[in-house]
Amino acid sequence: MDYQKGIVFTLLSAAAFASTPLIIVNAYQRGALAWEIIFTQSIIASLILFFGLLLLSPSSLHLKWQELKILAPIGLIGSLGTVTCYNLSLQYIPGGIATLLLYTYPVFVAMGTVLIFGQKISSKQMIALAFGFFGVALASKIMKLSGTGINNTGLLLGFIAALAYAILNLLSEKALQTLSPWKVTAFAQFGSTTGIIFINLVFPNLIHITGISRVTWLFGGTVAVLCSIIPFFLLMRGISYIGSSKASIISTAEIPLTLLLVFLFLGEKFTLLQIAGSILIFFSILLLRKEGEKTPSLA
Repeated sequence: MDYQKGIVFTLLSAAAFASTPLIIVNAYQRGALAWEIIFTQSIIASLILFFGLLLLSPSSLHLKWQELKILAPIGLIGSLGTVTCYNLSLQYIPGGIATLLLYTYPVFVAMGTVLIFGQKISSKQMIALAFGFFGVALASKIMKLSGTGINNTGLLLGFIAALAYAILNLLSEKALQTLSPWKVTAFAQFGSTTGIIFINLVFPNLIHITGISRVTWLFGGTVAVLCSIIPFFLLMRGISYIGSSKASIISTAEIPLTLLLVFLFLGEKFTLLQIAGSILIFFSILLLRKEGEKTPSLA
């Protein structure tokens, strides 16, 4: 039963995350700047989480030194790195491609579970990871089989976002062994916001806070709730049931969902490579689900 719950929570998280490029690209089209969206998203998400926990679960805001050492890297490296690099990549490459690049992260997760946690990965899980990564490579045109590539800056930002997302998943799995999903969600966001504020202090011309429009604040708030707080919490719940390695593959359901949304609302076109890649990704999810029914998670 716990394994099925983990699948449901992770898939719901993927569905919520899938709307991210749709909202952010619309914000850019209306004149919002990338760093403004990152800033407003972080501030609003932190405020909602703080006051929400203050009302519903004040004890979750109590933080011990040992907990801070666990949670700080999740926010300052995992969450901040993912949000910043992913949002910036959307300035250079289509939303569907940016999402596909983000989902190279299962390879980093698999490597981390072996190197950091000493977790053994079965042969079927390795096959699932291979199919998943190959599917992403095809669909994002990394292999350039179609004769066309993608913007190098966008490519680099996409892979850095993937690495940061892998770190977020791995560190979150460790944190969830002793801390609640809400606490991990909240302090990951607080850490990310602290990082954004620090960046703005170091580079004061990067974000002109007083010049941020109401439309940008509205988009930032939408991203904060629909694409940050809700999916992140759902992902934490999923990881707590099935572990980061399994969740990393199952959550790739975000890819076809994103492709569908950007096709319907942004006019981004499907290619044969994207279709082939999505099929391989789905196959990797089915392989992992079958293996997960036999193998207990670390969480």
